[in-house]
Amino acid sequence: MSNAEWYARQTPGVVVTEDHARCLDTLAAAWPLHNLPTWQPIVDGGVACERWGVSALIRGDAELATFDADMLTRLVAAAHRYCVRVALSVWSPSDDDTRRLRLIRHQAQLAADEFDVELPEDWKPQAMEIRLHARKGREGHLFERHPTIKQAIERIEARQ
Repeated sequence: MSNAEWYARQTPGVVVTEDHARCLDTLAAAWPLHNLPTWQPIVDGGVACERWGVSALIRGDAELATFDADMLTRLVAAAHRYCVRVALSVWSPSDDDTRRLRLIRHQAQLAADEFDVELPEDWKPQAMEIRLHARKGREGHLFERHPTIKQAIERIEARQ
């Protein structure tokens, strides 16, 4: 079963396009989708297929590294293989992300309840957002193309 098929089964009603499928394959190169370190389950918005691409909210305690636990290296290599732009940023909820914040807060409250701990009213999750945007190919305008890993390495080495 492909990553896109698995995701579609977990999120009934969500339309998974070919571009989403490439983004999901890129993300799955770092972690199997069923094992992503998200604040909430995939079905509750841990990974969201948006009009522009895919957004994954990764817990603040998750690590992306280039060696030993090499999720970052695998993510970068897959991005170049599948022609997908990947951006990492600190996530803070915006007006259009209140649903995700409510779901994360609910998950955190459930965990706090297990230990009979009160979750502070002003508690905010620490999360990293991985945004994946499929590009059209290797040629074209800057916002349409994505280089191969070899092209990217050659460009970086030429700068040094």
